[in-house]
Amino acid sequence: MSCSVVISTCDRGDLAVAAVESVLGNRYGDFDVTVVDQSADESTAAALEVYGIHPKFTFIRSKTRGLSVGRNIGIAASSGDVIALTDDDCRVAEDWLGEMTSAFAADNSVGIVFGNVLPGRQTSLNGFIPCYSRDAPQVTKSIYQKHRTGGMGACMGLRRDLWRRSRGFDPSLGAGGPYFAGEETDLVIRALIAGYGVVETPRISVLHDGCRTPEEGRALLYRYWFGTGASIAKNLKVHPVPILVLLIRLAQRLISGGGEGAIQLDGAGGRGRKMVAFARGMIVGLATPLDVDCCHFMRCKVEPE
Repeated sequence: MSCSVVISTCDRGDLAVAAVESVLGNRYGDFDVTVVDQSADESTAAALEVYGIHPKFTFIRSKTRGLSVGRNIGIAASSGDVIALTDDDCRVAEDWLGEMTSAFAADNSVGIVFGNVLPGRQTSLNGFIPCYSRDAPQVTKSIYQKHRTGGMGACMGLRRDLWRRSRGFDPSLGAGGPYFAGEETDLVIRALIAGYGVVETPRISVLHDGCRTPEEGRALLYRYWFGTGASIAKNLKVHPVPILVLLIRLAQRLISGGGEGAIQLDGAGGRGRKMVAFARGMIVGLATPLDVDCCHFMRCKVEPE
């Protein structure tokens, strides 16, 4: 089973080098890595130039903006049966790709696999690192179980046929896009509705070096829940019954404070801020028309809080 790793990067040259180095150190044989650089200057390109002659490495310089856009560009330029995603501030284990492909090989109905995102380098005593982890595997086969599963794109795999069928990540969702986040939530919902399964496993993990200050954390928390609200609102317009059920179950989880599998944004804010951001995202998502051909948002500029 061939695997293509895609990393979308923006203005993080040193961190991107560490990410690429860790991917190229994997023991799995049949893989390649594509980096899509959306940086404002050429410093990231210069930092990654050392890998230019590596047979498994492809570098794409892009003037586009947005994590989902960058991922779509990288995926379109690659050819692996399985697409493995991580972020430019993460480092993967040497068995990362082996465990990722094994999870897909174990069940042909699985369309998406998530692993744990664990804290890496702590660069500030007052900061924190967004993480996501589970102690035991979680298999989700129905949209009515979506509230039990989450995941971060920093440690994510998907089948190429799912990406094609979904017409890629919605460019309006995700970091750098007008709706800030929620691209994984949107793709998971669409995958479950299409009949694919979603697996989360602690056997796969990455180290996240993205240390945030408390101020950055509060902004991140707002963007995350805004994007989640927008992504759910979009799917509510297309599949009202299952998404209404999902909304009720997510509301119960949000009120109770989360639980296992919740993205950990320690110190970033309380439930009130989450609910406000989620509600605003829902309102904007419901108000924004969809491109019916691909079920993506018609792009609209939204200013962050």
